[in-house]
Amino acid sequence: MYSVRNNKILHYFSLFIGLVILNISVDSPDINKKWPEDLSLNDQESIVEIVLEKIMGFENAIPEYDDSDNESHLIKKHFSVDLYVLDKKSEFVFDVALQKLINSEYKFKYYDFYPETTSPPPEI
Repeated sequence: MYSVRNNKILHYFSLFIGLVILNISVDSPDINKKWPEDLSLNDQESIVEIVLEKIMGFENAIPEYDDSDNESHLIKKHFSVDLYVLDKKSEFVFDVALQKLINSEYKFKYYDFYPETTSPPPEI
């Protein structure tokens, strides 16, 4: 019996969710937002920075900068979709084209391909 523990899709999904949780927890918000960030401290702000600086050993591979930790990018922006209405003329053209296709020679070629078979009368 195939176990859920041995499911490769579940393993990859769990790895993906783990990376998402790690990405959320990497760039923690500043404790004191009134003063600018201390750039002498190496604050890990992305998974790429962790991999380059901690795992591969490149010191200051990505330069530090004072980023804003405000949540202004989460504000809902006004968005509207205008409705597009087709005029009646285009529907009429489509109906005429469909009617031509139904009554065309194309229809009769395929109906005549399999002619009706006449069977002998039943014996009594």
